[in-house]
Amino acid sequence: MRARSRNRDFDGESSPRTDFLRPPRPHPEGRYRWYRVFLTVGALFLLWQVALFLFGLFFAEPVPAVYGTLEETKRVEAVIFRRERLIPAPAAGRFLRRHPAGERIPRQGLIGVLERSKGKTGIKVLAPAAGLLTYTFDGLEDWSPKRVLAAPEEAYRAGRKSKPGPTGQVVLRRGDPLARLVDDERQYLVLSFSGDRVPEVGKRLMIRSGSVTLPAVVAVASRRKDRIWLVLETGWFPSEWLDRRQLAGELVLDRTSGTLIPLR
Repeated sequence: MRARSRNRDFDGESSPRTDFLRPPRPHPEGRYRWYRVFLTVGALFLLWQVALFLFGLFFAEPVPAVYGTLEETKRVEAVIFRRERLIPAPAAGRFLRRHPAGERIPRQGLIGVLERSKGKTGIKVLAPAAGLLTYTFDGLEDWSPKRVLAAPEEAYRAGRKSKPGPTGQVVLRRGDPLARLVDDERQYLVLSFSGDRVPEVGKRLMIRSGSVTLPAVVAVASRRKDRIWLVLETGWFPSEWLDRRQLAGELVLDRTSGTLIPLR
């Protein structure tokens, strides 16, 4: 932008003069102010990191990281069913056992001898199949695995109401149960719990009771309102479970292994 004015020369005559009006230069103070803000923030952050480092170096205790497993568990009350067979007394008499409870007997193995009245020959009682022997009865021996898998809720309620009866009597009448033969290769646990996720059939879980942990496979899974019903199949069980129909324990639904760092 130009502005014209008249100047006086030495000879007294005026001549035109041209002046240039420049825009004002921006003051550097505003730009330097933002630089100072950024530098201050960076310095504070650096001091904070140094303080954390010194605190961890001289005052904080080290937290050891360990390798472990996290488990998702549910407290459950399970009912146990197995393939069982009652062995009735072929005649009245006094039964003499040849094997203690919990012992495995082969097929056609001698269970005991039924002594009859005087003058009559004793009767040998043989095992119709291989299995574990026990001498307690609760009335649920006729619940076959097929029936349990078809009606798990009914089986669960029946098992929860059952009570183990007395040990088999020594003096028996004809038809009285003298022993129970249990298949020791497979058992089924019926249980129910509240939850959102229904495990898939065929999924491998674990059932834990006391010091015993058993792997199990989901044979039946269903949902009824807010309850999940499962039938688990296991291939082995400890001898102390032989006379138990009800089982309290934990169901392990999921396991994740890795490095665990304790929270303070």
